[in-house]
Amino acid sequence: MATDLQIRRVSLGGADRPHSWELPRGVTVIAGDSGGGKTSLLSLIKYGLGGTATITKTIIEAAESVIVEVRLNERELQLTRRFSSKKNVIEVREGEGAPIEYSIKRGRKRPWISDLLLDAVGIPSIRVPQSRSTKTHKLTSISFQDVFAYCYLDQEQIDRSTVFDDESPGRGPKRPWTFELLFGLIDSRVAELEAAREGLAEETEQREKRLVSVEQFIEVKELPGTFADVSRRLEEVDSEVKEVTDELAAQERALELAISETAGRQGQVVAAADGLAAALAEQRRISVELREVSRAANQLERDLDAAREGEAAGEVLDPLTYEVCPRCEQQLGERQVETGHCSVCLQAEPAAEAERESDSITLTEQLSETRALVEQLSRAQDAAEQEVGKRRETLDVERRAFAQASDQTSLPFRR
Repeated sequence: MATDLQIRRVSLGGADRPHSWELPRGVTVIAGDSGGGKTSLLSLIKYGLGGTATITKTIIEAAESVIVEVRLNERELQLTRRFSSKKNVIEVREGEGAPIEYSIKRGRKRPWISDLLLDAVGIPSIRVPQSRSTKTHKLTSISFQDVFAYCYLDQEQIDRSTVFDDESPGRGPKRPWTFELLFGLIDSRVAELEAAREGLAEETEQREKRLVSVEQFIEVKELPGTFADVSRRLEEVDSEVKEVTDELAAQERALELAISETAGRQGQVVAAADGLAAALAEQRRISVELREVSRAANQLERDLDAAREGEAAGEVLDPLTYEVCPRCEQQLGERQVETGHCSVCLQAEPAAEAERESDSITLTEQLSETRALVEQLSRAQDAAEQEVGKRRETLDVERRAFAQASDQTSLPFRR
């Protein structure tokens, strides 16, 4: 397994003035005075490759992103990662190709940066058991960051173990698995066999647990223990299930028949409700018409009274003749007046007495007809009220009959 990883250049993107560090081939140690920025540079490299690193506030305020140019075997990649927005995304450009976005975490939306870097450096991506003991059989992936941990060493660890076996016990079993992967002690085929072994071990444990549960259940319930007894009992259970199923089917058919029988009663209730609604509508129509006719009769009475008052005034005033104007007291005897006109105002005389009497007769006849219509509508209103009462009683009877039929029908199905 030939691997070659070289950090060629580290740059800050979006800075006011350029910041770039060239790393010649073969550089494995960064030395310098205290406070010279060694830790910051190493953190930028680790961050740019998708790892977790602390970036100082000074760098974040001075630039927008870090650009790490690496050579992985024969491939040259340029990785750009922002400090603020989209921190979990790395933009990768290879050669003159278009940039592609990768995620620092395994997901579905974007490809995982670890898969790209491991493939480029020539290290297989494998899954190994989380524990080398028998406590758990879950699997975990060896990522590029696990491999990078062997290439990245903090200053305070430089005089200690590079494997961290004793110094950092929280790193878990991924550390020895990564060691074996890098030095060829395991490969993808061995990892697949290890994963398959863990899967079989987990399945065996689950089967053993289920077997123990079944045995405990049989013991508690005092069920037959031999295979033949269990088979016979299963056949009995199947027979019981069939009987219950057949009984349920019969009950369903009986219920459907009962529903169909009560459907007729429900139709009678609907018909009775429709009859009541029609009777109420007719009652409202007659009431409205009665109010309008009564109003017309009252108006005719007022008109007839006015006509009769005019006739009475005419009987009193017609015999009177004016010789002197009632306003200016001038003599009217010598005044030239056309026939049929008033000697005072010179206007045409009002209708003759016969015509006035004719108006009174006409109004009297109209009033008589209107009063007869009022009486007719009053009788119709009384009949409509009686019909509404009958319809209400019919609806109540049908509802009680429907409720009683429904109770009788559903009684066999209530337990």
